[in-house]
Amino acid sequence: MLDGVLRSPVSFFDASPRGRVLNRFAGDLDFVDAESFVSGLQCVQGSLLTVASIVVVGTQAPLVVAVTVVVAILGAYGFVTAVSVSHSSRYSDSVGASKLLQHMTETLESLSSVRAYGVVDRFQRHFARLSDVCLRGYASYGAAYRFTRSLTAVGGFAVVLSSLLLSILGSAPTDPSSLGLALSSATSSQFDAPFNGNDPANIKTTLLLKTWPSDGVVEFQDYSASYRPGFTANVLENISFSVRATEKVGVVGRTGAGKSSLVLALLRILRASKGRILIDGVDIAQVPLEKLRRAITVIPQDPSLVRGTLRMNLDPTEARSDEQLWQAVRQAHLAPLVKGHPAGLDMETADGGANLSVGQRQLVCLARALLRDSKILLLDEATSQMDGDTDRLIQATLREAFAKSTLIAIAHRLHTVLDYDRILVMDEGRVREYDTPTSLLTNPDSAFYKMAANAGFTADPRNYPLALTSL
Repeated sequence: MLDGVLRSPVSFFDASPRGRVLNRFAGDLDFVDAESFVSGLQCVQGSLLTVASIVVVGTQAPLVVAVTVVVAILGAYGFVTAVSVSHSSRYSDSVGASKLLQHMTETLESLSSVRAYGVVDRFQRHFARLSDVCLRGYASYGAAYRFTRSLTAVGGFAVVLSSLLLSILGSAPTDPSSLGLALSSATSSQFDAPFNGNDPANIKTTLLLKTWPSDGVVEFQDYSASYRPGFTANVLENISFSVRATEKVGVVGRTGAGKSSLVLALLRILRASKGRILIDGVDIAQVPLEKLRRAITVIPQDPSLVRGTLRMNLDPTEARSDEQLWQAVRQAHLAPLVKGHPAGLDMETADGGANLSVGQRQLVCLARALLRDSKILLLDEATSQMDGDTDRLIQATLREAFAKSTLIAIAHRLHTVLDYDRILVMDEGRVREYDTPTSLLTNPDSAFYKMAANAGFTADPRNYPLALTSL
């Protein structure tokens, strides 16, 4: 379930309240792991005992088998009704618990405002109402469960009573020991039935070569996508362009133009409403999500590290040697920081990398990318929060270390992509221009030319300023 949540698109988090997700992990996961196993075990044991009991009783009092069939038919009808009610009750309980958890989360996050505006009583009353809704679902589920227990008890009593009456009133004399065996078997015919079950989803996977992607060719074919397909407008509309192997492409555009959405689309965080994306001729929609995201390295705009050590953040799978780690650290210009710490590569990192600056966290992400050595590298404004000297060092490292990789960089500062092979200009979710920097800068009618003019650039590469100019 955690794997499913981590692989979910953005639309899932937009449509799913935090309380619902928490409830799935807290309540439903416990139900599946604990109660479902116990119920399944009881079902198998009870079914075997019931069949054995019917066989034993039938050998002593054959007419009891007919009574058992009638009781089983009536009991099956009652069980079907109870299971239907239990499913509805379980769903109501789950929805109520999700709303309750969501309310608690929102209350804790805004506790200072709740107290400042004097609305504590209103929040308490709302909490009480949500608690009642949650308890009603739980009570209904418990009532359905007790009904099935009563149903099995009544059915067992009917079988025992019929066995006793047919044995006593029968024309043939009954051996007391046989009668005792029949009654003992009849009294053990009760069992508990489980109420919940989930059919595993069949996930189609595509077998790919282990070397995929081998070239790093990326192609968008009439691609459109939305954060919530069918509910919100497309953030990418009719995108068509291709990136050749080892090519360096800079993506520029105004805020909201759809630059970051391209990255999300390549990682299948966005769902396509039409069109497709190919990597080395393979539709990424047919690629298992884990394999796709392992094939692409991302240096995000807002880097975040996990609590642990620098070594763990650089190499989570422990697949690299210390020599390789140090080489990546030196290439990412992290060596002064790591050498200056007594623990070296084992220096601690706080939650989210809070004990490191934003620039240092981005350098850690760069070092991690160097270790992965992927054929496709995505940079989402990765150097927007660095000082000028560090920025120039990083740009040089990117061009040297990833010379054999396909690079797609989203930039807010034109000088970082002016020497790239091609420039992709985005505007309102569409491709407005896609050409070499020289061609765009020599065309006064191009949107990129106007951006460059506003930033103080000219078509002559010798005049590219070193200042960090933001759009």
